[in-house]
Amino acid sequence: DDQKDRLDKLRTYLIVLLKQIEELEKELEKSQMRTMETVLNAIAQDRRNLLANIRNKLDDLDIEVEVYYDSGILRFSEKALKFKSGEYMPDENGKKVIAKLAQTLESELPCFILGTHTSISPKCNPNNSILETIQIEGHTDDIPISKRNIQDNLQLSTLRAAQTWRTVTNFKPNLKEFLNASFYKDRNFDIITKAGQPVLSVSGYGEARPIDFRQTDVGRAANRRIDLRFIMMTPKNMKEASSIAKKIKTSIEANFSND
Repeated sequence: DDQKDRLDKLRTYLIVLLKQIEELEKELEKSQMRTMETVLNAIAQDRRNLLANIRNKLDDLDIEVEVYYDSGILRFSEKALKFKSGEYMPDENGKKVIAKLAQTLESELPCFILGTHTSISPKCNPNNSILETIQIEGHTDDIPISKRNIQDNLQLSTLRAAQTWRTVTNFKPNLKEFLNASFYKDRNFDIITKAGQPVLSVSGYGEARPIDFRQTDVGRAANRRIDLRFIMMTPKNMKEASSIAKKIKTSIEANFSND
């Protein structure tokens, strides 16, 4: 009787294994049908959806922004976010704009990040696309800076971008904990343990990247801006795409297990 029970259990286990193999084969077949083109198109569409949602939220808050979906840029011109000449601290109106931006980012980004604040779901992120970084970029016009404590426009633009980052994260400190899928491995066990990099980053370009080449007040005003550049994690091949998907799954499961 014991041998019969054992044999029945083994048969049941074999049926379960065969079923799992069948399901895995179906998943593999679906995966092989996907091409890199479809993967990249899906990621691009997810970014467009994210930018559109952010724009709609900012519109509702009466914040004027420009969105460039192909390049992934959310642009704040001087009309929306202005700094005094040669200064890098936002004025009171600028702080209000940044506060509303921080509020919007905190509500919209969790579906595209990892870490303890992730809320990835098929409804808001059907392709499990992940942000690599959001670069807060400072840009100036081409008029040389005359402030004694600031060397040049490159430094000024970087200070403005950095202060925007500080103001955003002061209003919503959780944003510093929004992470991408750049995992590192445990030294002893060679396993994925943590997501390593914050999504928010800073860069300054001075006058090096103008969007208006006219040597006029209007042209120079257009170049004085803060851009948020949304860069998605983009796999080089299907193997890397599968690797990123595994990292996402691992991170989400780890967060659930810690709850």
